[in-house]
Amino acid sequence: MKYLITLLFVIVMASTTYAKNLRVYAMHTTFKGENNTTLIEHYLAFDAYTAQAKKIAKGYQASIQVGILISDEKGNEVYANKYNVLSPIQQKERLQGEFIDIQRFTLPSGKYTLALELKDNNDTIKPIENTQQLILPSYTDSLLFSSIELIESFEVSTEQKASVKNGFDIIPYVSNYYGNEATQINFYVELYNAAKYFGTDQGYLIKYYLKNTDTKETLNNFANFSRNKASERIGFIGALSLTNLPTGNYLLCTDAVDKTNTVRSHNEIFIQHYAANSSTYNTADSTNNFFAQINNTDTLNDLVRSMKPIATAGQKGYIDNIGKDVNTKLKQQFLYNFWLERSPNNTYEAYTKYSKEVAYVQSIYRAQLRKGYQTDRGRVYLQYGKPSQLTKFDREPNSYPYEIWQYYTTDKRNNRRFIFYLPDLATNDYVLLHSDAYGEIRNDRWQLVITNRNNKTNGIDQTTTPNMQGDHSTEMFENQK
Repeated sequence: MKYLITLLFVIVMASTTYAKNLRVYAMHTTFKGENNTTLIEHYLAFDAYTAQAKKIAKGYQASIQVGILISDEKGNEVYANKYNVLSPIQQKERLQGEFIDIQRFTLPSGKYTLALELKDNNDTIKPIENTQQLILPSYTDSLLFSSIELIESFEVSTEQKASVKNGFDIIPYVSNYYGNEATQINFYVELYNAAKYFGTDQGYLIKYYLKNTDTKETLNNFANFSRNKASERIGFIGALSLTNLPTGNYLLCTDAVDKTNTVRSHNEIFIQHYAANSSTYNTADSTNNFFAQINNTDTLNDLVRSMKPIATAGQKGYIDNIGKDVNTKLKQQFLYNFWLERSPNNTYEAYTKYSKEVAYVQSIYRAQLRKGYQTDRGRVYLQYGKPSQLTKFDREPNSYPYEIWQYYTTDKRNNRRFIFYLPDLATNDYVLLHSDAYGEIRNDRWQLVITNRNNKTNGIDQTTTPNMQGDHSTEMFENQK
């Protein structure tokens, strides 16, 4: 049986979440639980450098309050927990490294919504709030892999604690990004019900390998296998070298293969890899260019992050994790080659032109906690340019403030629209709610969301707004020129 568990949604929060300077990475994995349940492991990795530390008797320590609330498809609360996570005690106020929290809980298979709230107890900033979907498979009877858990380190252990599975004490790697310093990818995975499908103690293989997401090519130089005898449950740790792996996006895949070389079960997880020695980032001479004069870490990080709206998928992986890279020269080289590739003949001019656009969105679209290029309107402006037509609605009595942007032409299609709205009514951080542009978020219920400011009775199957005084959203969306 071939079965695919897609984990892309799991790692969406592997891109950073900000509250002032707080940076948090979150992931979860699923395994077979007791009594026909699914075990969820939820991981949080806090960047200690970005947390506020408090002086205590033995040094300095950060404290983060975590709230987890899980609801089923009907909105019923099925799990709730609120607790504090403390960093290791350090001797300097500016903490270093990461500290990790692992939570384990079981639920029946099905679809759920996980609401996460994070609050730095030593800061006055409002809590971070994030919502993600949980799809929990049933491992009862099928030949299935668990989630693939990326791991930082492991050791054999007989202790009973959250990080121990099948005799391994595992420290998770709470990210899907592997930078230039990474030499190896380690992972843990379980396979269930092999005895039922292969026969008790019968031989089979677990193959694991990397596949390029762009070319769909299996990389035979980055592959290995393990011989196993069928049992009801097996825990397996695998490793693949990243040496000579080019920069790019990949799938880490596991296959259960029978004696006829037939793949009976399959699983995969998305990863990104950045390798300086496989790209032009360390080959072009950036010694005497305009970026070589910038040595301040914060300035370089900000410049790199501002390139994300126009970056390629591979470059975005490096940009999202720029805070983990301490190599100043590599950042300078990245910036130089970023613009050299786009404009070989007028590199500085192209960079200067874009910098003016970044400054413009900073002045117009910056929000309380995010810079202009990090907001949805700023990102769209930098990626697609100035809209051909922009209509604002901030005084309709029954609607949230919203904007409709129209582009007569884009790179992919003509006459595309973007709907932004302001759900908090207070900040300048408009959220992209709907677009008919290729690759953008789509929400056919966008009118209901906008009018939900005073209309709380929308049914789940309703797709059009009731006639409400002052509402022009449908008319303007459909009749823009």
